Amino acid sequence: MFTRQLHNADTSKVAKIPDPRSPNYRMGDYGYGKQGVRVFQLKKDGPIHSVTEFKVNSHMRLRTHKEYYEADNTDIIGSDVQENTIYVHAQRHGLRTPEEFALTLTQYFIETYEQVEESNLIVEELAWDRFGEQEHQGYYKGKQHNHAFMRNSNGTHGCEVVRTRQGSPLLIGTFYGLRVVKTARAPFTGYVKGDMFSEGDMDDRILCTDINARWQYSKVVDIDFKTHWLKVRDLILQSFAGDPEKGVIITSVQYAAYVAERAVLEAMPEICSISISLPNYKHFPFDFSRFPPIEPKANVIIANPADTPMGLGYAQLDRLEK
Repeated sequence: MFTRQLHNADTSKVAKIPDPRSPNYRMGDYGYGKQGVRVFQLKKDGPIHSVTEFKVNSHMRLRTHKEYYEADNTDIIGSDVQENTIYVHAQRHGLRTPEEFALTLTQYFIETYEQVEESNLIVEELAWDRFGEQEHQGYYKGKQHNHAFMRNSNGTHGCEVVRTRQGSPLLIGTFYGLRVVKTARAPFTGYVKGDMFSEGDMDDRILCTDINARWQYSKVVDIDFKTHWLKVRDLILQSFAGDPEKGVIITSVQYAAYVAERAVLEAMPEICSISISLPNYKHFPFDFSRFPPIEPKANVIIANPADTPMGLGYAQLDRLEK
C-alpha cells in the first residue's frame, strides 16, 4: 500500500515486523489511513472566481504495532482525524499544487504525532477548465466566463510523498489518465510468430494508448511543481508524437516508453528515475467482407476500437549514480 521508491528499489527494505506470539510469522507491509478525501477550493477575486480540487489518500505507519498484536488502539490516530486535518490544512495553506500540499501535510503529521514513524500522502488534482475562448471550453468568442467551469480531461496531475523521521522525504510525481492515438508512422513488424500468430506484420497501424507515468525527484526544494509537471507531460507527449508535420516512427509501446523516459532524464537533472506504462488498445480496420459489397470512401478507414484484451509495454529508466 505504501509507496516505494523507483530508483534502486530494494524490496528487502520493506518493513518486516516479527510477531511476538507467533515466531513462525512476520508482518511485511502494514499501515492504515483514509482514502478518497476530496477537497474543493473556491477563491473569489471580485466577480472572477477560480476553483481547485484535490483528492487525497492519507496513510500512516506507527512506531509500535500493538494495534495488530495486542488489540490496543491507544496509539492510533483516527482516520476521521486524518480526514479533518486535510480540510484544516487546506484552509490554512490553500490548494496550490499536489506536491506542495503533500510535502507540508506529511511534515505536519510527523511533527504533531510522535508515534507516527511514516506518513504517506497521495494527492491528485481533479482539474477544472474555465468556460472560455475555445469551442471545447464552452465557446464565448474571445472571452472567458467569470464563474463557470468544466472538468479538464488532459491527464491527471498527482504525486506521492513518503516522509519518515530520518532523511529527506521521497517525492514521486505522477501523470496518468490521458488517452492518445497516433494514426501514422506506427509499424509493428518483425516480431516472433511461430504457429500461434493471428495478426501478422503491420507496416502501419492506428496506435492508441493511455499515458501512465511516475517519476522520482532527487530533490524537493526550489522546484516550481506546476511548471515542472507540465514539462514532464510535454516531453512524454512530444516523444510519442514527434514533429507536428512529419511525426516520428514508433515501432512498439516498449520503444515509446523508453524514448520518452530518456527524453525526461536528459532534460531534467532533478529527476533520478522514471517509470512509464503504455497499454496497446487495438484499432483494427473493421472486416466488411461478410456483408454485401460496400463502395469504400477514399481515404477513410472504419476501425473497431477494443480496450480488452490489450497489449502492455512498460519500462523504468534510472539515472546512474556517479
